[in-house]
Amino acid sequence: MGGYELLCQEHVAWLRAGGAEAAVLTSRFGLGPGAPPEEVGDAGERVLRELDLHWRDFQHHRPNLATVWSHERRQRIAVDRLLGELRPQICLVWGMGAISKSVLATVHAARVPMLAVVGEHWPVWDVASDRWARLFAHRPLRWLSRPASWAIAPTDIDGAMRSIVPLYASEHLRQLIEAAVPAWRGRGQVVRNGIRVDRFVPSRARQPGLGRPLRLLYAGRIERRKGAMTAIETLPALERLQVDVTLSLVGWPDADFVLELRRLAAELGVEDRIQWREPVARDQMARVYGAHDVLVFPTLWDEPFGLVPLEAMAAGCCVVATGTGGSGEYLEDGQNALLFAKGESEALALAISRLAGDDGLVERLRQGGRETAARHTFEDYARRIDLLIEEAAGLEDVQSAPAPVVAAGAQTQ
Repeated sequence: MGGYELLCQEHVAWLRAGGAEAAVLTSRFGLGPGAPPEEVGDAGERVLRELDLHWRDFQHHRPNLATVWSHERRQRIAVDRLLGELRPQICLVWGMGAISKSVLATVHAARVPMLAVVGEHWPVWDVASDRWARLFAHRPLRWLSRPASWAIAPTDIDGAMRSIVPLYASEHLRQLIEAAVPAWRGRGQVVRNGIRVDRFVPSRARQPGLGRPLRLLYAGRIERRKGAMTAIETLPALERLQVDVTLSLVGWPDADFVLELRRLAAELGVEDRIQWREPVARDQMARVYGAHDVLVFPTLWDEPFGLVPLEAMAAGCCVVATGTGGSGEYLEDGQNALLFAKGESEALALAISRLAGDDGLVERLRQGGRETAARHTFEDYARRIDLLIEEAAGLEDVQSAPAPVVAAGAQTQ
């Protein structure tokens, strides 16, 4: 659904290509009626969809108490079965936001080491609020904690959280989480995300300067915090600056928010400048980047990292971005991108106007972008994780281990 989930899928494929046996325990999100909860993934990994994702329309969706009890029991059985059949030497923990943390407690009880590939803020916003664990924190129900742990699912997640070794996508994310999660302070390290640069390099060099009209691209989930509204609001300002542009929005949509964006475009009179496109598979994104001049990355929140600007840089797209959060650790104003204040459509318009009138600046940003992408490769990222897996699991070489190595837990939204 997004870069974090795609990175998980790519990482599993990497491990499989190296000879590791892997299973992915993930959520039931998107599983239609009658669909089997187990399948074989693209890289031959076992995919078991048994976890409940308490998330609807970009916010928590807390089920009633009876549903929680039944779901916790079903998830506990699934985790125990997978642990017994796979006998993993390591567990990579991915996105656990809106997923019960009793899953982690079950893995911890089986004495399987856990590395958390932390690409967003779930340890901050979704540990203390875990529905199952909180239920037994209330004094009247504390006496039920032990029998519930035995019969349903673990109710104490503190030991599991203390045992996890976190690997953060950015220094920004590390500082934010360590400030909020005392159990993780000083225990993890930063392992920055990376991309398969060769998948995005254009087949031929771009022409000097930018196209006419200038082709803007917004790529990513179309939700409020990603800032697509700012991209639309900048179109009238560009018209006043006499910069002829089109804007493509490509990504998985929040339907209600897209309706709001369409109304905004109509009010501003810019509907004819906008192309609304469905989500595109990653192996097709190189063509999308190649068909555009400038990637607009107008995120309003502090991005934990941000893979889209790196992909655009590798493809020769100029990047204009807010540079918040982890993305600010590799986006450098005037060197590989132009930065503007979040939510400031006029500032975004001025930055785009600068590019439209300065071929030298365009080439400098393209060159700086290519160099930045080359420093953030998926291969370097995966090799670092390999070394950490070997250390945590006591292996000599994860890429040649014949025994099961990884059970990766992840959500799918």
